[in-house]
Amino acid sequence: MTKLPLLLSVSALLGTLLTSCDKKESQSATEHAKNGGSLETIQEAVTLTVFAPGKTVEAFNAQLVEPLKKKFPSVTLERVEVPQGPIEAIKTFSTSGNVPDLIFGLPGWIGQWKMYNVFADMTPLIQKYDFKLDKLQPNVVKSMKAYSYEGQMNIMPISINGQVLYYNKDLFDKLGVAYPKDGMTWDDTRKIVAAMTHNEGGIQYRGFDANLNYSINNNQRSLSLVDAKTNKASIYKDGWIEWLNTIKSVYDVTGNIPAQKNQLANNNPFLKGEVAMFANITDMMTNVLIHPDKAAFHWDLVTLPSFKDKPGQGVQLNTPFGSISSTTKHADASFKVLAYLVSEEMQLNTSREGTIPVIQSDAVKQEFGKNIPLLADKNIAALFKMAAADTRSPLTQYDNIVVGVLTDKFAESLVQNKDINTMLREAEELANKQVEANLTPSS
Repeated sequence: MTKLPLLLSVSALLGTLLTSCDKKESQSATEHAKNGGSLETIQEAVTLTVFAPGKTVEAFNAQLVEPLKKKFPSVTLERVEVPQGPIEAIKTFSTSGNVPDLIFGLPGWIGQWKMYNVFADMTPLIQKYDFKLDKLQPNVVKSMKAYSYEGQMNIMPISINGQVLYYNKDLFDKLGVAYPKDGMTWDDTRKIVAAMTHNEGGIQYRGFDANLNYSINNNQRSLSLVDAKTNKASIYKDGWIEWLNTIKSVYDVTGNIPAQKNQLANNNPFLKGEVAMFANITDMMTNVLIHPDKAAFHWDLVTLPSFKDKPGQGVQLNTPFGSISSTTKHADASFKVLAYLVSEEMQLNTSREGTIPVIQSDAVKQEFGKNIPLLADKNIAALFKMAAADTRSPLTQYDNIVVGVLTDKFAESLVQNKDINTMLREAEELANKQVEANLTPSS
């Protein structure tokens, strides 16, 4: 008699639990449908046009076509090739109304590209597919927002291209000078430049050079370039004076500055074995240095030198990115492609091939370069030791113009031994003329 109520109670409880589970499954299914399905599949056959300036056909196929064909067999990527450079090409696409579905590029191009309203806001797609932004490194998300229109998400960073200090071990061994180390300051570096700069057998060996365009554009001080309110260059100021004087002091060792401006900020002297240390982008390692026919010497790398008051701080984050066209008819498929490029699976594969990942994963970082035997004895840890400087603010469509002028004028000032204040005043005047010539009606 006493067991019947107990059985009924258990039965009722099970019924309640099952009903609850059914409701949760139903809610989950409803939510899944509302979210537009899975990021993992693209059912319909679709051809996506792709603009990827700077990628060779081989790189385009290896990095995009082949892996995406395995993941999404129904998707065909069609490479769009144009004779113009990346800025002019986007202008042409916009004018014709025929913008490729997917656009891949570099941060330095974004300002001018944004003038043509070619970027879709990915925020609705991020929400629709519940894409987790926290899978990306926090500074990557900050960069993603900084380079987008206010309140939007227009780009998906897919890799990081930082800056390190490469050095020629053979030259150091020959002179018996200790190798550079991680964590050096610019003052430390200048002392090494003085020790390594010399003339031998009629050849001038220089201690140091740098990719000046990249260094200025992504400067460690997060210095801005243009006043967004006036659209005037804003470089003749204390921050730039201090930064450029510091870099000038590293160059300014007798015999380190070549007679010709075109020999500065140039890969070739380093690759010929005539420059001991070269501050350049991390992509130089996998695009050039791992090929013995291009760099026939023993080399390694250390962290980029930093300022005394900001030890361990590197350059601003530079993230090659993918974006979706504002006019595409295949926004969902395009977003799924970009989401897959930052999946752990793809980031692991690209890390093994020597590309710095954007996701938060120590395991993925530890796999960096594992498919490249020549990197086995290199100081790969240097790639991940420095904190990125904040992205400069504001970012404007005219930054690229000012970077170009400042890079050229700074190199000229080194060769002519012109003081930084005079150089900056002249550079600002010239940059303003060029900006004015390129002002858009909406500026």
